[in-house]
Amino acid sequence: MTAADRTAFITGLRMLADALDRNPAIPMPYEGSSATSPLDFGLLHQVSGGEDFAAVVRSLGGTRWHQEIRRSADGAYTWLDVTGRIAGLWVKVSATADRVCEPVPPQPVIKRTCPALDAVIAEAGTGSAS
Repeated sequence: MTAADRTAFITGLRMLADALDRNPAIPMPYEGSSATSPLDFGLLHQVSGGEDFAAVVRSLGGTRWHQEIRRSADGAYTWLDVTGRIAGLWVKVSATADRVCEPVPPQPVIKRTCPALDAVIAEAGTGSAS
């Protein structure tokens, strides 16, 4: 995404928020309305480690962050999903677990830890770091 694309996207989000605010008859979008349908920030290749990932979550602000390790059905891929709220908007930040987490022996694929993210969740004070 170019800088111009990013600017246009952000402008579009502001215009959408303004339209929703001015027109209560417009139905709310499904994405972002609940923890099961959050607005998704898929950072699959945009972060290089746990500190980068945690910095994105910290920059978003919000509260009630919850992290979860998710695996593909065939077990070939593992992701870290962090879901939380920014005011009334649910968001999810995702990345490939191998990029942002450290394996916890003796279960290198199933259990992982992300110390930088644990600190962000603890700072929010209301989330779960499990």
